[in-house]
Amino acid sequence: MKLYIINLWLRFVKIWDYKYYKSIDFLPLFNFFKVIETSDYRYLLKLKDYEILPKTKHDLKLVWLDIQTQYSKADDSNYQIINFTQSKSMQKLQIDFLMIWNLYNLMVVAPDKKETLKLKKLAGLENESLKGIEKKLKGLRNKIEIKKKDLEKEESKPIDYCEIIDQIEDIKGRSIDPFKTTVRQYIAIRKNIKNGNRQNNSKGRNRK
Repeated sequence: MKLYIINLWLRFVKIWDYKYYKSIDFLPLFNFFKVIETSDYRYLLKLKDYEILPKTKHDLKLVWLDIQTQYSKADDSNYQIINFTQSKSMQKLQIDFLMIWNLYNLMVVAPDKKETLKLKKLAGLENESLKGIEKKLKGLRNKIEIKKKDLEKEESKPIDYCEIIDQIEDIKGRSIDPFKTTVRQYIAIRKNIKNGNRQNNSKGRNRK
């Protein structure tokens, strides 16, 4: 009987757990920026008050990763305020390094094997010697280290979402409610600004 009650309670908890935002069409700016600012995914929960964040069994990290993907697809330009994790250029450097590292190891143990020659062609290094490939590895390693330092500098800057919203309000000449404006609407506003569809700045400074 006791086991039955426990199982029933667990089922109830699973069904009852807090609802959460999973689309940029409905995610308010406040919640979006608070996740970025604090790295606390519980700001994706749909709550009346965010002073005390409750525990949840939802895997909100996965939800946040999907929201990042939605954001990247919707904001199809380089006009970015938020840098989510690694840049594409960093990812490319790491992929290139891994491929050439594998090629280097194959060249050491089996330089004339079919797999080695295939990978050399794929990497565009058919005419490179072992010494040349080693030199390319060192060059890529240096580039990755430099890129890491650049990303660390960017990440060390605190994000002030109020300042970002205030700048947009200044340009658009109207107030933006971060609790009601969705991320999708925010992207559309920024795109309009980028495309020159902005109001006179003086109007924004005198907004009420």
